Amino acid sequence: MTIQADLILGQQLQQWQDYYNRRRKHGSINQSPWQKWESLKAQTPTLEEVHRIYELKPEKIRDADYYVDTRKPRRAVGL
Repeated sequence: MTIQADLILGQQLQQWQDYYNRRRKHGSINQSPWQKWESLKAQTPTLEEVHRIYELKPEKIRDADYYVDTRKPRRAVGL
């Protein structure tokens, strides 16, 4: 691919992304993703707000393994 073709492809990709995210209506929300984001922006907390209101200490991090998570001994399965 030549440098010129690479630049053209980059511009075309940028145009497609703009259309896809800002102008194309999404079928399930009947508006573009950008419009949906704009309508929810005021309700969406910033990262600083999330850190301020979220209390990490009481949160229990669960393990995918039930026995590890509950600290119960594994039962032997008879063969």
